[in-house]
Amino acid sequence: MSDNLRETFSAMILQENIIGVLLQMIPKYLNNPDLIQQICFALGNLLSMNDFENLLISQNGIPLVLLVLQEFPHNSMILTEAIFILKNISFSEQGRTIILQNGSALDLLLEALENHLAGNSELVDLCINLLSDLTFSGLMASERAIKLIVQALLRYKSNSNIVTQCLTAISKFYNSSDQQKIMIIRSGIVKILLEEEFPEVTKTPIQRLLYHFSMDRLNYFKPSETDVPTLGELASRAICNKQLTVPEQYLPPVLEKHLLTNKLCNVCGLCYFNHFFETIWYSSNSTVKMTLPNFIVTCSYSCLERGKS
Repeated sequence: MSDNLRETFSAMILQENIIGVLLQMIPKYLNNPDLIQQICFALGNLLSMNDFENLLISQNGIPLVLLVLQEFPHNSMILTEAIFILKNISFSEQGRTIILQNGSALDLLLEALENHLAGNSELVDLCINLLSDLTFSGLMASERAIKLIVQALLRYKSNSNIVTQCLTAISKFYNSSDQQKIMIIRSGIVKILLEEEFPEVTKTPIQRLLYHFSMDRLNYFKPSETDVPTLGELASRAICNKQLTVPEQYLPPVLEKHLLTNKLCNVCGLCYFNHFFETIWYSSNSTVKMTLPNFIVTCSYSCLERGKS
């Protein structure tokens, strides 16, 4: 479309208040799914072709689009068109703020993602893309949101666009707060990124995320957050730390097991057992082809820092 034609088209849309007319039709024709889909399709196309976001916002458009999400939670075609509208609105700070100010917006978005995770890749892509955009205005992910993004990552692991959107969203949520870092690490995504095969074009963001995970896990998972050690574990630590030799026939089975799994810290020489610094972190991976820092030889974060110096 030429610039002159675009200007003429925009002027006509404004003069005839087409955006307002389409929005007014939404509550009137909620009993007509086909028409609602066409209305949302038209609004989405208008927003993607011209800068009509502010006009839609000024005419109470966001609550009306969210009404469509609420009324048609199982119609993936309508949801795709409606979320495309929200995605276009989310380019502006004002649009993102109004979406987030609506208390039901996030729940409706997650419901759409949850209901159609298995059957509509376009809707999944749009949902995760919109979630990612909303982080710019302070969206904090819930455990439900993180779980759904991880599920989408697994289900569409061969789709480079969706994998990229998932990694982008996770990265943005990860950098938002300490609480979200903990939720993301605990989601199991590290194991997924290391063991699953993803498109080659996603290699760099995967490497970047894994590096940050490998560094931050030491700060956000202290031994005190794990289970309280049993008496057997404490006894086995004491034996190892004092380098006592106990005849095997005198060892209770549980204590023998702990002694076999104890590890000695390379920095302080003390024994540690079954806490975060013993977790699974691979030194390399054939798919990702990278080397991760190996932190499993120290008993604590302080020893790790001492070992670096």
